[in-house]
Amino acid sequence: MELRREGLERYSLRRHTHMIEKGLVMRPRRAVFAESYIEETVGVLCRLDATVGDSDRDAEFVWFISVLESYFDAVSLDESPAASRAYSVFRGSFSALGRAESFDPRSAPFAVQSATRSEVDPSEFQALLTNRSSVRWFLDKPVPREVLDRASLAAAEAPSACNRQPYRIIILDDPGLVSAVASIPGGTKGYAENIPCIAVFVGDLSAFSEERDRHLVYIDASLASMSFILSVEVDGLASCCINWPDVSSRDAKLRSVLNIKDFESAIMLVAIGFADPLGSVPSSRKKSLGLVRQYNDSLV
Repeated sequence: MELRREGLERYSLRRHTHMIEKGLVMRPRRAVFAESYIEETVGVLCRLDATVGDSDRDAEFVWFISVLESYFDAVSLDESPAASRAYSVFRGSFSALGRAESFDPRSAPFAVQSATRSEVDPSEFQALLTNRSSVRWFLDKPVPREVLDRASLAAAEAPSACNRQPYRIIILDDPGLVSAVASIPGGTKGYAENIPCIAVFVGDLSAFSEERDRHLVYIDASLASMSFILSVEVDGLASCCINWPDVSSRDAKLRSVLNIKDFESAIMLVAIGFADPLGSVPSSRKKSLGLVRQYNDSLV
């Protein structure tokens, strides 16, 4: 329960930090904003920070602290008792940090013109998308974990609602676990025994407090999984998306094998490996541009 409570607070902190960033980049920016949650935000940050200490602060905590520094620099404390009280608490906990040189300047809102733009050629990117196929026949060869780590980092760069990133990626490269999981979905019949590695995207429903947001784990995890898949492809590996069916018996089995919590939900699975050059892949022709794109002038 303690770990879950800490997780809930961290999700809340990520959401509020994102909301503060949006307030900071608004044009024109209001003199005071975030009054209804700024004290709670600072309180949660202080509680979580006390559990990690200076040496264990990661990029996420640097982001929390840097955004709040920018917030207190920007708002008019004289006009907001709530912001003033929050600043007193924040200053008492983090004043020794200052604006550390080690802090990434991109840890708080920054000018668009200072961002590093991608140099990927549009035609090369389109070729990556077009040439990628869902591969079901793999070589009996282990998948390098450094490739999987790069793919996981790529997944983490995908956008998510209020930057909560309500998912985790369970990567299975142990043959016994891969075998136990590969046949559960049902869509792997005939090639389950040939899969060397599986990534399971698991959504965390506890990241959301309102029923209206219950589908966001599917959207956010799916965006992340596409980045994961493209990263694997660039690294010379192949993949296949495995549909996760809404079948209670299969869900119970997967939960048991992977210790998935009651407040989590499996979103999708991805098979990963080195493609067998002697294998074949379905053509899977895609819809034409005119069938997937519609401009506003055709809305008649």
